[in-house]
Amino acid sequence: MNYVIALGSNLGDRVGYLKLACQELEALAAISSIYETLPVGGPEGQGPYLNMVVIYESDRSPRKVLEECQRIEGVARRCRNEYHGPRTLDLDIVAVDTLVVEEPDLVIPHPRAKDRGFVMAPIYEVDPALAWRLSPEIAALLEHQLWQEGREIITGVWLKGQLDL
Repeated sequence: MNYVIALGSNLGDRVGYLKLACQELEALAAISSIYETLPVGGPEGQGPYLNMVVIYESDRSPRKVLEECQRIEGVARRCRNEYHGPRTLDLDIVAVDTLVVEEPDLVIPHPRAKDRGFVMAPIYEVDPALAWRLSPEIAALLEHQLWQEGREIITGVWLKGQLDL
């Protein structure tokens, strides 16, 4: 199965934490560019986030992949002290092929992904068809914006290049 996983970091060595997550996940079919964006929600005074998405290939169940994501967050010493608070590393399963999961602590597709430009822009980069499926309105905007301005996305700043793995 192809898991689309969103990665974010706004504490410490942000690039290092994103790189750690990619190295821990291993079986990556695609890696987006990195986008720097302001925090959405949460406490005031947080620093900007680095965001990206990866496509992770695995035969494991969504529950097992969620556990793996939480293990990787633990390796990065993520603390869950504050709702939407700053974090060293955040991994969210956004989508898994066309699978739908509705459990108390696991909902796929991610219910807020379509409303978050910092998730949709990197998804559009690695899997435009998924972006269109999640939110045709945002995908159309991203397509227009990418065509008009190259890689300068209205939802964030594209940092040239990708992670050097």
